[in-house]
Amino acid sequence: MNFERGIYTNLARWIGRRPDLGPPGTVAFPYVDLVRTTVWLWIGASALEMAVVHFIIPWPWVRWPLLIASLWGLVWMLGYLGGLIVHPHLVERDRLRIRSGHTVEVVVPITAISSATTYTRSVESSRVVQLDAEDDPHLLITVSNQVNLHLVMAGPVTAQLPRGRYTFRQVSFWVDDPTTAVRCLRALLPRA
Repeated sequence: MNFERGIYTNLARWIGRRPDLGPPGTVAFPYVDLVRTTVWLWIGASALEMAVVHFIIPWPWVRWPLLIASLWGLVWMLGYLGGLIVHPHLVERDRLRIRSGHTVEVVVPITAISSATTYTRSVESSRVVQLDAEDDPHLLITVSNQVNLHLVMAGPVTAQLPRGRYTFRQVSFWVDDPTTAVRCLRALLPRA
């Protein structure tokens, strides 16, 4: 129920143009470009499905439940997209907040980061949050099975996520503009 409530909250924040951008001085980095077109295609297909159901199904007792289910799916997808838009990654003065919609937030103190680099890597699993044990524990927060910004920690960092606590020494995630994000993070590292 919390997830469902979050979907509607995301949609309301998106419609109201109230993204969560953190305190003053925070730099936001979106991560939605990789999936935006795909999600809009699903939204369009869902809207088309509603029209087809309305005109093709002659029995009201079948048509109305199908229309309600289609409308729920359409709203859900809009809320999902809204969540990706209104919850960008945030670089604050003393911490980095890596997010995926309203459900995932990994807080990394700037003082814990030893290096930041960028390169694109695809991963096999479709899970958004993954812990790769082959490397020094490596947390992956993926968008469409990809990451492109990589951080190495000075020591172990622990984060509470929906499926439990994760301890990691590296974290990789997707950013629409990884070069600028790395430059922003590196500017904070000497201060730390």
